[in-house]
Amino acid sequence: MRNHGLRMLGIIACLVSLLGLIPLADAGTQDSDEKYTEKQLKKAIKDANLGYYELDKVGKKIEKGKGKEAQEHFELALDFFDHALTHFAKAIVGKEHANGVDQLKKGIDELDQANRALDKGAPDKAQQHFDKAQEYFESAESTLK
Repeated sequence: MRNHGLRMLGIIACLVSLLGLIPLADAGTQDSDEKYTEKQLKKAIKDANLGYYELDKVGKKIEKGKGKEAQEHFELALDFFDHALTHFAKAIVGKEHANGVDQLKKGIDELDQANRALDKGAPDKAQQHFDKAQEYFESAESTLK
């Protein structure tokens, strides 16, 4: 199973630490930003609801003794929650800084790949992924300033 908990926690931690760097929007962009924020929040709610729907399926599969199918639905639920958190994060930072959220996600994905490479005994490959993650995090920081 993928490390979704680490990914979600990482996105939230990075956003909280970088939110103080984001300047307030001027009045001219406020209407556009409000529409963008509303759209992102609607997407977050939709994905969260789909995640809860998948969790309901998990419970039903467990009751029927179908552990493998329950795990598949659980992973789908985590994917939906991951998407919901991404949309929520984009709503918080606004349209102008949304690319920073994408860069954070890519950095966290690279860290996940680095961990998998270490698990497979490939430290050189892990270092490549770690270095790429650092590049994404630096890009995110500059975008979110």
